Amino acid sequence: MKLQYLSPESLEFWDENPRTIDQDQFTKLKKSMTEDPNFLEIRPILVNLIDGAYLIYAGNQRVRAAVAL
Repeated sequence: MKLQYLSPESLEFWDENPRTIDQDQFTKLKKSMTEDPNFLEIRPILVNLIDGAYLIYAGNQRVRAAVAL
């Protein structure tokens, strides 16, 4: 496994991701990310490189929260 830093614009969301969070959970996620500068290093976004695209398979909500912040 290789750790690589990518811009959010280079990531693609998995349209069939079954996980969702409500607004309260999303707010708590953003707060956790703000309070812990190492949050994404401890819980990295996991992607697969498929046909030249970085498809998120773990961390869709973390990416959305990071972009919102």
